[in-house]
Amino acid sequence: MLIPSGINYVGNKFRMLATLFENLDTSRNVFIDAFCGGGVVGVNATDYYKNVLMNDGCWQLIEILEAIRSDDHFIENVDKVIAAYNLGKYNKEQYLECREEFNEKYASPEVFNPYMCYALACHSFSYNMVFNKNCGFSVPSGAKKSWFNPTLRGKLTTFQHVMQQNPIELFCYDFVTLFELMEETLDEEEFHDTMMYLDPPYSAKCADGSISRSYGLRWGWEQDKLLMDWLDKFNDLGVHWLLSNVFENKGVENTPLKVWSEKYNVIEVLGIEYGNSHYQAKPSKTVEVLIRNY
Repeated sequence: MLIPSGINYVGNKFRMLATLFENLDTSRNVFIDAFCGGGVVGVNATDYYKNVLMNDGCWQLIEILEAIRSDDHFIENVDKVIAAYNLGKYNKEQYLECREEFNEKYASPEVFNPYMCYALACHSFSYNMVFNKNCGFSVPSGAKKSWFNPTLRGKLTTFQHVMQQNPIELFCYDFVTLFELMEETLDEEEFHDTMMYLDPPYSAKCADGSISRSYGLRWGWEQDKLLMDWLDKFNDLGVHWLLSNVFENKGVENTPLKVWSEKYNVIEVLGIEYGNSHYQAKPSKTVEVLIRNY
């Protein structure tokens, strides 16, 4: 059974999990989800791999995932935040009050409150989780659309159970630091026992070549090139990897990625729509691609 993420994360890969796992090399023991986002791929990978490592450059996201995994009372503590601030489907002003207090008292790494942050994300515009340069939560209210509804609560309950029952390791590194650590610490046998999945931000989704990841990190053509260079290096080292990306979106084409991918295997994934869920009147239908080196 496929497990949805307990974080209603924009751009999560739940709808294409079956296709992903059809194309992953499950003969290896170690799985690294280099841009794990809400964790949906990493959690489901526990059915196929002995060791699962989930990494993301957003420390707030990793803190929330760690709290979900380690705190049996995570949902209860989220409920306490919702009750304390009277958050609900239609309560815009209460959301803004909660966001203001979070940003003033609980947003920095030293005092971060994962329950409050998760509650805000459940009531934010399109369930987004964006932070400004001061670590403040910066998403408008999702009044009338977003709330901690029974469906999301059920997803979180199942997601937490799987997180707690499996030996998943969580890391918070930018992708270059993660790759440098892999290069420094893994030996040849370990490289040949590693399967890595990568779902970076997509440059072709923004006309100027840079996109704001849902938690506020920037990504553009320069990062694409750096990532491709690293994947070439891992290919030579014997790591098997699978990359999700798009060649074109709304007329914006990632030509460097297309050219680079010609030396690997490309699989088109049909029928994936991008957009901020129900808020976008005309979602952008994009053919996504999977690129793999095996």
